[in-house]
Amino acid sequence: MRPEHNPESTWRVRVEKPAGGYVFIKAEHLLKAWWAQRTGTIDLFAFRVWLGCHELMARRCRMNRKLTACYRVEELLPLTGSGDLARHRAAIRRLQEARLLRWLGDDIRLEPVSPGDDGVGAVGGTDDDYLDMQAMVQNWRRKIPVPRRVIRYLAGQRRKVLIATVLGHLLRCVYYRNRAPLTGGRCKASWIADVFGVDARNVKAARKQLIDAGWLTVVASSQTALNRWGLAVVVALDHMFPACRHDTPARQSPPPRELSTAKSPPPTQNRELSARSENHELRHGRAGGVPTGQGRQAPPRLRSIALADLKQPQRLDRLFWEAVAAGIVRQTQAERLRWFAAAERALALGTRNPCGFFAAMVRRGLCHHISNAQEDTARLKLKRLDYGEGRSMGWKVEAA
Repeated sequence: MRPEHNPESTWRVRVEKPAGGYVFIKAEHLLKAWWAQRTGTIDLFAFRVWLGCHELMARRCRMNRKLTACYRVEELLPLTGSGDLARHRAAIRRLQEARLLRWLGDDIRLEPVSPGDDGVGAVGGTDDDYLDMQAMVQNWRRKIPVPRRVIRYLAGQRRKVLIATVLGHLLRCVYYRNRAPLTGGRCKASWIADVFGVDARNVKAARKQLIDAGWLTVVASSQTALNRWGLAVVVALDHMFPACRHDTPARQSPPPRELSTAKSPPPTQNRELSARSENHELRHGRAGGVPTGQGRQAPPRLRSIALADLKQPQRLDRLFWEAVAAGIVRQTQAERLRWFAAAERALALGTRNPCGFFAAMVRRGLCHHISNAQEDTARLKLKRLDYGEGRSMGWKVEAA
């Protein structure tokens, strides 16, 4: 997060009209639709369909009044990113049963049923928990000018916490004043977590993602203001989300993983890692641990881990595949990265016995203590190993 240091100019931005236009959504309707999703009346996909219906209506806002609008379910497929037509129809039925949507061939109504209409109350309108949720939003009676690009982005987004984070910043930081949108406000991650029922730590991670993407711009403020009112941000209403770019290249799948020839070890095999650190002092002009040949080291062994095994990526990778064959770790890229990161931590903190330090971390599952810097160093070594000198060493997975 890099805040802007420009105290002379105000940090609230007035925008005449964002690129692509915007749609007015009542905050009350937004809260009722989310409450229906939160209580299980509808699922997250149905909520995304509800947002996509706003885009369908916005596409016909300038249509000639003499013409009759025609809405088709097929129009929602590119918005949600799902090609299952039956799933969209089932979502529309759930929205109609929840009184959040009225879908006809020539008409769409997105306003929830008010209390007393047809003898049915609004979604959660008489529920105390919903009223508590509504009370946390002070200006819940106003309309929010939501850019159409944001609606299309949320309709195609599958992460619940990211959708909640975007909606929370729209409620707190986007307004409509003097016939023009106004962006800029303060929003706390704990407030979004309480209103939308998501985890506060995931909200902070989603907010950082939006800041890195450029949709949110952090404004410098005092620590007292941060603790009391939250982070001061400006929402970029003209931001082009990746889902709206037509020139984005198609994502390619990664190459298939090589077939492993590792076999399961026999039941009597010892799966415990050795905690010994061998002494490699020079004796009689020859390096310790060199059984045959001059200048050649003995191959790494899982039962006798040496200091050179932790320092050399090729030998450390050989130990990893032996651990996979022994059933100590799983054959995944994440386990391989943790294996190398544990070696980096052992070399940094294991002053007396780095090899025993490394074996204890793997055996006890203490990889959550690894720092980000140690993980980045391990990732760099893996890249060099996989795409450089690692292939020339010719390591292969041996059968147990």
